[in-house]
Amino acid sequence: MCMELAVSRSVCVYSGPLRRISCGTTNVARGEDSLSSWIFKFPSSKFIQFSGLRKEARFCCKLSPRHSRQRDPSSLYRAKKWRAQQGGQNNGALQDGQKSGEQKNPFPNVLWEKVTNPIFQNIQNIQERTIFKNATPEVDRNSEIAKAETKIYFPRDYTFPTETSRGALSPAALDCIEQFSRLNGLTGKQMKANFESTAPLVVRNDEARNLVEFTCFRFLSRSNADFHPALKDTAFRRLTFSAMLAWQRPYKEDIPENGTASNGLPSAGFVGEKAFTRIAPAIAGAADRATAHYLFNALKGEDEGLSFEVWDRYCTELCKVQKGRELQQQQEAARLELEPGERIICVAADTRQPVQKWSTGTAWPGRLTLTDRALYFEPNGLTQHKKATRIDLTGADVHLERRKVGPFGVEIFDSAISVASNRESEPWLLEFIDFSGVNRRDTWFAILKEILALYKFIGEYGVKKDDPLVGYIYGAKNGRSRATSSAMMGISRLEALQNVLGTLPSKPENLLQFSYLRKAPSGDLVLQALAVSFWGGRMEVRSRDLDYLALGGGDVAADDSFGVAANFIGTDGTVYHRNWAVSPTWSTGKSSAFWRAKTGQKGLVLGKNHVVGGMTHVERAVLACREQAQLAEKTQATIDGAMLKGVPNNVDLLKELLLPFSVLSVNFMKLRRWENPGATMAFLFFVYGILYMNWLRFVFPTLVLSAAGGVYALRTFKTRGQLSDDFGKVTIREQPPTNTIQKILALKEALNALEDFLQNSNIILLKLRTVVLSREPRVTNEVLVVLVGLGLSTLLVPFRYLLALFVLDQFTAELKFREESVRKFFSYLRDWWNTIPAAPVELLPPETSEAGDSKSEQQNAPTRAEAVMQAMQEWLGEDSQVSQITGGTR
Repeated sequence: MCMELAVSRSVCVYSGPLRRISCGTTNVARGEDSLSSWIFKFPSSKFIQFSGLRKEARFCCKLSPRHSRQRDPSSLYRAKKWRAQQGGQNNGALQDGQKSGEQKNPFPNVLWEKVTNPIFQNIQNIQERTIFKNATPEVDRNSEIAKAETKIYFPRDYTFPTETSRGALSPAALDCIEQFSRLNGLTGKQMKANFESTAPLVVRNDEARNLVEFTCFRFLSRSNADFHPALKDTAFRRLTFSAMLAWQRPYKEDIPENGTASNGLPSAGFVGEKAFTRIAPAIAGAADRATAHYLFNALKGEDEGLSFEVWDRYCTELCKVQKGRELQQQQEAARLELEPGERIICVAADTRQPVQKWSTGTAWPGRLTLTDRALYFEPNGLTQHKKATRIDLTGADVHLERRKVGPFGVEIFDSAISVASNRESEPWLLEFIDFSGVNRRDTWFAILKEILALYKFIGEYGVKKDDPLVGYIYGAKNGRSRATSSAMMGISRLEALQNVLGTLPSKPENLLQFSYLRKAPSGDLVLQALAVSFWGGRMEVRSRDLDYLALGGGDVAADDSFGVAANFIGTDGTVYHRNWAVSPTWSTGKSSAFWRAKTGQKGLVLGKNHVVGGMTHVERAVLACREQAQLAEKTQATIDGAMLKGVPNNVDLLKELLLPFSVLSVNFMKLRRWENPGATMAFLFFVYGILYMNWLRFVFPTLVLSAAGGVYALRTFKTRGQLSDDFGKVTIREQPPTNTIQKILALKEALNALEDFLQNSNIILLKLRTVVLSREPRVTNEVLVVLVGLGLSTLLVPFRYLLALFVLDQFTAELKFREESVRKFFSYLRDWWNTIPAAPVELLPPETSEAGDSKSEQQNAPTRAEAVMQAMQEWLGEDSQVSQITGGTR
């Protein structure tokens, strides 16, 4: 069987069974090879359209029993005749169009169709330069981007109805479904029929969006590479961006008429966060589920959404990083004598900004190479680099920290990191000279931290190489390589993002998967899901043999059915054996509830990382992690808002918060003083009623339940909208502005008050020390008599009677018939307290071992003026005038 592909004046003839299409067509506009070597299966003559490039496949002869490779002359003649007819029609239509002067499409049946959408501007330029041969009209690019989702890209090539039960499909959805369908070797009509016959009812309910996912995920799931090779093609990047737009607004009615933002979605032509985090992680290497939100925020910057220009530039930089890594692997592997399977991640070999290794106060420049297992440093020689030294990064005790370096041991430059295989070994002190302001030290620190987090993940959730179960579960032996590749792709994305932005993001660890999950809330669930994805596989042996190996050669269960319920099942049915779950996080209640949840039936599973209309285990875990992370971020934002500068403002805030307790204290004092006799009598009747009925054991539970009832009532009012958003907000008045002299005087008064408080507190403690240690026998004897009397009274008299006497004493102390006796009693206590001497205190000179140390300490000790200024900064806040005058530091 022969097949002829006519693509922009280039013909690729293929003979033999129709298994693979690989033609050497060239992108005319950019001089790049077009996407090729994709496997397609289609039964008859069809159009293969990929991002605007339409290839017509015409069968030249029938399939012979021996699959003859001879070309049929008659079929070739028919093909040439068809091209001549098409060319004649095109030339005639072009002449008519030029005569009439009207701007119409002169080629209704030509191979290329004019595209006005800016997303496919490159294809439009190809048409105009290769076919139309006329000047390209100037187009307002901003207005075209705003109309990106309102135009139909290829309206004549759709093979399925555009109307659905829920409305008309959007232009982006139409194009995405048709293009990905043809990449899968089918037409859009056939792909839609396949979707309706295979997808469950719950998936077909959201027909448009899930149909977009079905066509897109079916093509993406066919690639098992760590980095999808089609990302190198600009047309594929345009198609993936179109898929995000289609998923975001699958129906035509969702697109706003004016193109502005609506319903929480960005303006037309921009991709939102939900669409990006759904489609981009499905493309191998473009993003990962755990950090896709942070990647989206970093790419969009200050814009309302992600534009195609940023997405295309990011993918281009990512391809460059991958290509550079491949070249470094070819050049450096033999020279560094890498271990089998060891892969290079990045190399620091800039001669203008070298990496310096410090040792004994001196620095030696050289080249630094990081692999997935170790760190290599090659000192510079006269003509070439010396032999590399190696430090292993796979151990569990690798120590990494930021450091300062400088000549003669003086720490001046904050641009170095310290790496050691363990805390006892001698660390490497590496300085990253940075004259360009790209934060080289922080970049390398984040990358090294990700490698260490990777091996912590492997050690905690991974499978040992000598585990006998690895040989019986298909693909489990490649789990370590998959985890390493995932970490390396995260590092590549960080480098690509740094190239796009021109600087390192503020929190690079949030863009690296394993570093982020080590500190993220519910990150252990995501790590468990990743472990099942990396090491899970199909079983290839009878359950009896697996149970025998799991029990270490012991007794085997009587039945032949393997207890898969005890194992951890992946999204696509792969098994992660229970013996591999050695981390304590697997036994938590949160983990058990997560893995017991039955969510696999809610979607159509196409692969381990692709579920149509549902979520994989990794997505579910990331969703739980993201929800808790957002809650933690919101909580931290409220805490940051409550952190006031300056002591006076914090004192006012504390007074405002303690106001309810102050009100209770004032009202209680009014009851003691009988200012309202009726209220006092009611309170005493209530208290003595409780004491008489012996209901003291019910007091505390009643108070707790009353507090719960009050909180419940407030929550009910809040949910009903009866309480405004400002309810509960604390409002204080800022202190009036004062000059520097007034602040110094206020600080002096506050320091004096603090000093008096500390002195009085120390005197009280010293007097108690005198009483306890019997330094004054007279006072000690008096205290002993009082303590013995209190002990005997509490032992012999019931507690409720003592409490009744205490309440009676407190509420009669302010009355006239007891006022004089109470005054004399407190006067006697004051005089008795004044007669107690304080324990002696002795001040010793500062303890010094050598005279030189004492001298250095005296030199380094702050002067009185410096101490006062430092105290003023702490009192008045960092933004005060004193801080501005003194520079904020000593």
